[in-house]
Amino acid sequence: MSLSDPKTNLDPKTNLDPKTNAGPKAAAVPRWRAARPRPASPGVVGAPADERLEPLPVLRPPTDPTMATVHRIIAIVFLVLLGARLQVFQGFTVGFGVALILLPLWVGELRRYRGGVVLLLGGIAAAVSGLWLTAAMADDHQTGQGVAIGATIVLLGPLVSVACIVWTRTVLTPSHIIVFYGLGLLVRAVIAGPGGTAYMSNVWKFQYSVPLTVILLGLALATRRRWIEVAVVAALAAVSILNDSRSLFAILLLTLCLVAWQMRSAGKSRKASTARVIIGIGIAAAFVFNIGQALLLDGVFGAETQSRTVAQLDQSGSILLGGRPELAATATLFLHQPTGYGSGTYASLSDVLVAKTGMASIGYDPNNGYVERFMFGTGFEVHSTIGDLWVRFGLIGLALAVLIAWLTIYGLGHGIARRNASAVVIFLGVRTCWDLFFSPLYSSVPTLTLFLGLALILKVGTDGPTAGRPPVLASEHRRGDTA
Repeated sequence: MSLSDPKTNLDPKTNLDPKTNAGPKAAAVPRWRAARPRPASPGVVGAPADERLEPLPVLRPPTDPTMATVHRIIAIVFLVLLGARLQVFQGFTVGFGVALILLPLWVGELRRYRGGVVLLLGGIAAAVSGLWLTAAMADDHQTGQGVAIGATIVLLGPLVSVACIVWTRTVLTPSHIIVFYGLGLLVRAVIAGPGGTAYMSNVWKFQYSVPLTVILLGLALATRRRWIEVAVVAALAAVSILNDSRSLFAILLLTLCLVAWQMRSAGKSRKASTARVIIGIGIAAAFVFNIGQALLLDGVFGAETQSRTVAQLDQSGSILLGGRPELAATATLFLHQPTGYGSGTYASLSDVLVAKTGMASIGYDPNNGYVERFMFGTGFEVHSTIGDLWVRFGLIGLALAVLIAWLTIYGLGHGIARRNASAVVIFLGVRTCWDLFFSPLYSSVPTLTLFLGLALILKVGTDGPTAGRPPVLASEHRRGDTA
């Protein structure tokens, strides 16, 4: 007869239950508890909507602590230099150079994101197309090697930088990426200084609005609180309209609406359809435009702003066309030469007359020197990112513009549908959509580069800590994790 432990009922020699011949039983764990990952911090589950910023940065730093620190320092220096846009020659900046040097770090990382490789290869193909078009147009147009080099750098430099920003997502959190890049933009604005810009009558609108907006929204993101993001966006919108920055006001107002929409009660389903959200963004944009136009015409934001708005409406029947007559020139040039003109081609007299005809058709007087000096003085500049990509790089450039537009719209819709898009990423995305139609490629580069670097979506099933999980945006972070 064997003695058993009265507490466990196990034989002390065999450590087995004499009745069942079984070993010690492990403590039972409920299936729902075993399958459920431990939350990052108390309060995540069931947190109010204003605290439910749940995007996780894609963190895959080197395992060696020393190398991880070195990589973080490299990433910070790169972001500041990229934002500062320190010119070396022909549009080539120090930041572009650093991005090229860091190619071994980002070339493999880019493959893990939807559209990343296609975006870069599309840029290379567009650059080749621009050079080919330049050679083809040389028979009846003046061409310049320097202009071609400059246009190619302004195309490829940002795309390489997007790939490098994607790499920084492995060692820095989104708020850090945004703030350090914003500091670089602020350095650029300070370097330009009072004597470096022709727009000193409104330094907020033309110098400091974008850098300060990026920095403040990046800091708001670090707090992980929706209501702080809403407050910062509202304050920036107020400052913008008081400084006659109508387009920035509209962008911030739409950003405010989309951030507030994510604060609604989740109800039964937390995730919405990306397609429905994209349609909703379009409806919200139309709503903001009409409300903003009504407020401008009513003189709510001042008599001077009201008079400019009325003049643009009377001139062309639309604030957008009245404020951007270059759109009419672009449309006319496209009908005249659909294949584009080339990255190193100068406009002929015939091209200038075609553009002027289009601008005159909407009631704009093109005989004021602006067309000759700004639009066609040093190649082609049609004052829109889509237009610049088409006119300089042909139909491949136009296809690249469509790809950028799709990545932008899908990135926004994906994040907002999951209620994890931060205010700064929404602002950058809406600003990118605006710039595609209403801003030159060169001036669009800072915000476009940062947005694409943050908004490319991780593929499902890629290796690393996020393998097999749903795609995430770099704008994402989780309450309780490092921001």
